[in-house]
Amino acid sequence: QRDAVDELKEFFKVYFNVPARREIVFKSPTGSGKTFMVASLFEELTSEHNDINFCVIWACPGKGELHKQSFDNVKKYVGGNPVCSLLEDCFGTRQYIKKHEIVFVNWEKLVQKDKEIGKWTNNLMKDQEGQNFIDIIEQTRKNGTKIILVIDESHIGKSSKARIREFIDTIIYPNIVLDR
Repeated sequence: QRDAVDELKEFFKVYFNVPARREIVFKSPTGSGKTFMVASLFEELTSEHNDINFCVIWACPGKGELHKQSFDNVKKYVGGNPVCSLLEDCFGTRQYIKKHEIVFVNWEKLVQKDKEIGKWTNNLMKDQEGQNFIDIIEQTRKNGTKIILVIDESHIGKSSKARIREFIDTIIYPNIVLDR
């Protein structure tokens, strides 16, 4: 685990300075501690690189509550640094994602659209009094914050490849993608 975290940190240190989007695929067997390793990665990057303005969007697939499970585990692992939050719990009270914050989302629920009219069905995506998730992402970028997108259980999301591509390419447009 230590070697994997160190290797990931080296990639991130390089990719923080590259203007084009970079994608990292992190594969490890089931039960090997991927969530712990990625949480450790962001905990260490936060404490070692206060000079780098970045945030993390941790996106989980599924109709269930995987994003809440990931949130609970990561929050326990990092002990408050970096700050972890669930998008639906803090939505409406923010205008951007804070430096070093990890925000957990269920990307499949977030990107649902009405098939007939093509409009967002999730309230977090709808234009509500001038603020939605897309506005938060745009303001985060305007603040000079690099966006890291963690795609949790990416092998599950591949079955809906077009939707995950839309999520990455038109909604988040991250600087770095970590597929795990």
